[in-house]
Amino acid sequence: MTHHVFVGIDTDVNGAVAVLKQDTSYDGYVAKRFVCSTHAIPSTTEKVGGKNRRIVNARDLVKLCNRVIPPYAYCTLEKQHAGSGQGVSSMFSFGRTYGSIITAVSGVGHNSDDVFPHIEFVAPSMWKRTVGATRDKKATVALATSVAPDMADNWRLVKHTSHAEAFLIALYGYMRYSGCDFETFRSWYFVKA
Repeated sequence: MTHHVFVGIDTDVNGAVAVLKQDTSYDGYVAKRFVCSTHAIPSTTEKVGGKNRRIVNARDLVKLCNRVIPPYAYCTLEKQHAGSGQGVSSMFSFGRTYGSIITAVSGVGHNSDDVFPHIEFVAPSMWKRTVGATRDKKATVALATSVAPDMADNWRLVKHTSHAEAFLIALYGYMRYSGCDFETFRSWYFVKA
C-alpha cells in the first residue's frame, strides 16, 4: 500500500499527534509538499488519593484519532517503558495513558473494509538520533522549526514542545518508509492545514 499520510505521536499525557499529508494534487504526482497539523492529546483531571492527576481522556482521544488519522496512514508512536524508581501509582497511570493511545490509534478505520493504519513503535533515542534531535527541548523545537518554519506557531509555547516532537516523529516515520535522509526535508514545504 502507498502511504501519503504520516502520523507521529508523542505518547504521553502531555503528548501530541502530528499529521503530515503529502500533497498529491497534481495528477497523482507526489509533490515535496506536506499539509500538516498537530493536536494535543486530550486530557482531563481525576482525583487519586486526594490529589488531582491529569489523565488521557480516552473518549476524546478516540474521536480525535478517527477525525484526523485516515485508516491508510503510516503511524509512528514513541515507545515507552517503565523507569526504575517510579512508584506503583505513577506506573499505573503511565501504562493507562500508553495503552489508551495505542488502543485509540489501533481502532482507526474499524468500520472500513479491514483497512487499518500501519503502526510502528520507535524508541525515543532512535528517532532523536536519526533526525538529529537531543534531550534538550529548546533544541528540538529549533530543529522542527528549521524544517517547517510555517508550523512554528504550533510549538511556540514551552507547554507545546510535544507538538514539535510529534512532528519530528512523523518525519522519522516518513524516513523509514521512503528511505530518504533528514536533510532532504530542508528543501520541502510544510504548510499548516
